[in-house]
Amino acid sequence: DNNPMTAEISIVVDDFTSYFMNKNKAGGRGYFLPNPELKIMDAVIKEALPVKDIDIQMAPNWPIKMGTEYDGALTYLHKVKDGKDIYFFANSSDKAIDTKVTIRGAHNQEIWNPHTGERQQSDAVESSINGQPVTTFSLKLAPVSSVFYVH
Repeated sequence: DNNPMTAEISIVVDDFTSYFMNKNKAGGRGYFLPNPELKIMDAVIKEALPVKDIDIQMAPNWPIKMGTEYDGALTYLHKVKDGKDIYFFANSSDKAIDTKVTIRGAHNQEIWNPHTGERQQSDAVESSINGQPVTTFSLKLAPVSSVFYVH
């Protein structure tokens, strides 16, 4: 099969390096990075996903201690079950968490407390980034606790 290559070539100007992107009729995209350096990977991720699934607006606690020195972290999971977006946030540290979180999409969420069984409405505010809807809310977690945000 002698089909000519139809991929678009993109160049990262600072490094004079390039990567290739190919689109299909359904809107899918595939990328080939001949030299997957940090700047190239960052450019491709920003092109493929201009809005992150989740953005926790808290400075990371670097370096993260490992092994017996591990002292906890803020972690999350995002699942979709029966058409509902379910976000699980867990604070495994001995420090309280008070930060803003932005998630992709417009979501009117309920906060489900797995420790007490209580439910309440979140303080979510909808806006947009790069023309895509996002939702921002306050996340407050006591030390060694967790919470579900469900839409």
